[in-house]
Amino acid sequence: MTRQQCFDCLASLGPDDVQDLDFLQPLRVDDAFPPYVARLTGITHFCPVSARFTGKGWSTLQSLSRLEHICTPYGLTDDEMAGIATLQTVNEMEIIAPRMTDAGPASIARLRKLQVLAIKGGSNLTDNGLKPLAARQP
Repeated sequence: MTRQQCFDCLASLGPDDVQDLDFLQPLRVDDAFPPYVARLTGITHFCPVSARFTGKGWSTLQSLSRLEHICTPYGLTDDEMAGIATLQTVNEMEIIAPRMTDAGPASIARLRKLQVLAIKGGSNLTDNGLKPLAARQP
């Protein structure tokens, strides 16, 4: 499938036609995609594992008021994590982030509804970086 075919497909869908959306390789998914996805307000689960959205691209998805679960792209950066932290309906996250530093958890801690978090990678994280998550009130 080409990028344009994917755009056309996403544009043809109604707001509640999709609940679970995954982007897998080899499609190059970047900041051109979030405006198409943001129209699909019925999405509850989003796994753009091959995506490279900037923080601004992620924040475009704030219209997804039913979004509860995110599987992040492989190699998530701190900037991307700050964008994801604007999605306040998320209560479950799976993160694969070997490049994430201590700034990443500080962003994640701002997700008020987050209940389940799985971090894979994270070799750059220190105990100090995890303190904002530990300090969250239940």
